[in-house]
Amino acid sequence: MENENLENKPNVKKSNLRNYDENPLIIVDNTEKVIRNSIILIICLICLAVIKDFLFDGRINSMQMAMCFTFVILFRKAEAKLYKNAVIYFYNDKIIKVVDDKIFAEFEPKSILKITKTISYSLPIFYPTPNDFATKSAVVVFFIILPILGLFVAPLQTIIIAISVFFILILPQIIFHFGKNVEILHDMIFIQSKNGLFFNFLLSSQDDYNELKSYFKIKANKNLDNAEKKISVWFDISEQDLKIQKQFIDRK
Repeated sequence: MENENLENKPNVKKSNLRNYDENPLIIVDNTEKVIRNSIILIICLICLAVIKDFLFDGRINSMQMAMCFTFVILFRKAEAKLYKNAVIYFYNDKIIKVVDDKIFAEFEPKSILKITKTISYSLPIFYPTPNDFATKSAVVVFFIILPILGLFVAPLQTIIIAISVFFILILPQIIFHFGKNVEILHDMIFIQSKNGLFFNFLLSSQDDYNELKSYFKIKANKNLDNAEKKISVWFDISEQDLKIQKQFIDRK
């Protein structure tokens, strides 16, 4: 898409600025492709475990590993529904994300509350309440306490799990961005409006980033370069936000 005087320079006449109603910024969200890469890598890990057990009689129980990763695949497939044929349209006075021909979120750029760059594309829609104490405790146990204990009790298994997590969460994004001039890790843009609606999407190219940067500067007076970077926005979304989002989608 042609870049037509997108910088919000003081000496640029308003009439020369891009009209986003006539020429909207359209970004295709390729998160579904990253999830597909993740599922393929999980299947490869299962196959490697089975081969290791079959040929070398290793200590890894391939059936247990396959069952665990099968649940991960099911979660990934559920998450993929949030990004099926996803496209984001940026107009002068509204931003719309469409998922599988249905509007997922819609709000004005001036109503944007926060813009965050994240590593994870997971949103707490298919999961328990993100700010529930039990959920937070489970995250702390799973990601902090168990790995520390594992290094003392079963270091080899802990290292294998860590490598598996890398294969599942990080490597798919690296593969997708290979050869492209775009940030590999903090490649998900999360946007939330003041009315509670939110969505995220994958940055697929530097051109998309430059276009977004100009749009947010002009229409929302926000600098994308200064957006906060996080591993995940999981705990930024409240139970009330989820209810608002669900009600909006159901109405559409």
